[in-house]
Amino acid sequence: MAKLADRGAPASYLMLSRGGPVYAREEKREGKGDQVLADFNSDVFDGIVIATRSGERFVDAPRVAEVYEHAVVLTLTSDEVRTLPGAPKVPPVIHVGPEGLEPERDDESRLRRAWQRVFGRR
Repeated sequence: MAKLADRGAPASYLMLSRGGPVYAREEKREGKGDQVLADFNSDVFDGIVIATRSGERFVDAPRVAEVYEHAVVLTLTSDEVRTLPGAPKVPPVIHVGPEGLEPERDDESRLRRAWQRVFGRR
């Protein structure tokens, strides 16, 4: 168990980084932070995905009690953490452009398509 001082100062979900320890309510380390699920444009925190010994688990935002610079504390007990559902499958990002639905592409592809739209396809 780490001491409270080891966790750093209280922080926002925006500060969470991959690999930080996640603790159950009774201060037992349950795993590591793996992913933050949020709509960052609207500042809506949905929850976190934690990597545990039994696989990835999704923790809904209301079950995240405290966020620190270096750790997360849940409202859940260790037994409750073990019964959490697996991580949700996050759909790919889709953009609607002049040609209809387009899957997210790397920056080079976007620049190439923009160049072709401005100067004609070759």
